Amino acid sequence: MCVIVTVDITIQNLCRGRLEYFMDHGFDITVVCAPTAMAAEIAAQYQIRSCDAVYVALAQERGAILITLDRQQRERVPAFIVARSPAEELGRMA
Repeated sequence: MCVIVTVDITIQNLCRGRLEYFMDHGFDITVVCAPTAMAAEIAAQYQIRSCDAVYVALAQERGAILITLDRQQRERVPAFIVARSPAEELGRMA
């Protein structure tokens, strides 16, 4: 089972007991969350809303392409992050 959350505090405060239950019952658990400190730095440096910076930080950490409908987010991401709209990404796949 893979659990994806946007910030690490979600795991610490909201999911810990539930995940431990699944692990105790034989489930293999992988947790993926954005690095909170990195997201805060990105938000401040690139003037990106903190809620959007979480996704930018996760894309950076994972070496992934950021796919978003948010034009402002795509325009403000650091140059080392590839950000595309869903339509742009689908066009590249065709």
